[in-house]
Amino acid sequence: MRVEIAGAQLTESVVDVIETLQTQPEILAAYRRTVSALSRMLILSADDIDDLETMAHLRALQMMMRDLEAMAFPAGVDDPGNDTPAATL
Repeated sequence: MRVEIAGAQLTESVVDVIETLQTQPEILAAYRRTVSALSRMLILSADDIDDLETMAHLRALQMMMRDLEAMAFPAGVDDPGNDTPAATL
């Protein structure tokens, strides 16, 4: 099964990942801990690499966490207008 929404390909594996993030909060918590630990390691080892590279890595980690949280807690989920599915498969 594949659904395309605004150019995004939603396959069964993508839906499985989103479902896991929304129904198993411990998975997102583990991701948060990992991103936090990696961020601390980057900051503490900043002498080994240049500042621009460190900032680029930190920004990428921040963006990854933001995207995971957006999938786990979609905006507008409590909006009554979103209660009517546009399609059900």
